[in-house]
Parts: sequence; C-alpha cells; structure tokens
Amino acid sequence: MFGEINNEQETIYWDKYYTQKARTTGESNNTSYFSELMKHPSLKAATLLFLALMFLYVLLESRRKHPVIPVIQPHMNSSLAFSETIARLYLQHRNHKDIALKMITYFNEYLRSRYGLQSVNLEEQSEWISKKSGVKLEDVRATAYCIKQVHDYEQIDDELLSQLNDYIFKFYK
Repeated sequence: MFGEINNEQETIYWDKYYTQKARTTGESNNTSYFSELMKHPSLKAATLLFLALMFLYVLLESRRKHPVIPVIQPHMNSSLAFSETIARLYLQHRNHKDIALKMITYFNEYLRSRYGLQSVNLEEQSEWISKKSGVKLEDVRATAYCIKQVHDYEQIDDELLSQLNDYIFKFYK
C-alpha cells in the first residue's frame, strides 16, 4: 500500500472511514476463504460435513492393510511316495531276495561314503567298522553273517529280510 505512494506527491490524505466501519460492524477487510464459507449456513453445513467425512476417511484408511495371504498347500514328498510305491510293488511280487540285495548295495555304499572305505568286507573289517560306527562287534558280525546268508540262498523268507533290515538300521542310528 505504501509502496504505491509517489515521491513527487506532496499531500497525502488518510481516510479512516473503512477502518472505523469495520470496527463498528465487526467486519474486516482481511477475510479468508474459510470465513466466507462459514458466513452462509448451507455452505457452513457442507464444509463441516466435508471435513468430517475427510477426517473419517483418513482415520479408517490410515490403518495398515495386509494383502490376502493365499493358502499354500504343503509339497508332497514325491521321493517318499515313490519309495512307498516301489516297496508295495516288491511286496506284491514277494521277491525278498531282490529287496535284500538292494538293501545290501545301499548299505555298502553308506559304509563306503561314511567311513571312507575303498571296498566293504564286513567279515574282514568288522573290528574296524565296529570302532568307527559305535555298533557292537557282535552286531557287526551278525550283519555280515546275515548278508552272507542272503547271497547264499536262492530265495529268502520274511524273517531273514526283517532280520537284515534290523541289523542294517543299527548302523544308521
């Protein structure tokens, strides 16, 4: 306002009409947008409703939202299912000798990889294997005798297969 006064102008007139009118009527020249909205009852109601809805929206939407977590089915152990299927197949054919020979092959490979043996001969290496594995010497010799029986017989029965399985699992523990 004072920046618009010209330096060449000698007389300046000051008018107090508008400032006195504002004091007596309660109005001011300095009005904001919000006060203009609050003058009229319908705009006041709409403004308050809008502010209340915005507050409610912010309040409800500010909480943390998690995405829906889908249910994931656990994976089937296909190797276990495969071995169960093969076991059922062998049991249906009653070929116990073939099962026993495969068990012996896996057992020999286990001994080779676990104890670093070049070749496995339980009869000759029974004391050394007993010390390394922690299995009693009698059980190692019984396992060797059971394996020899499997190789000697053309057919073996359920009892010998179960006995071989028990001896072999003593090493896996």
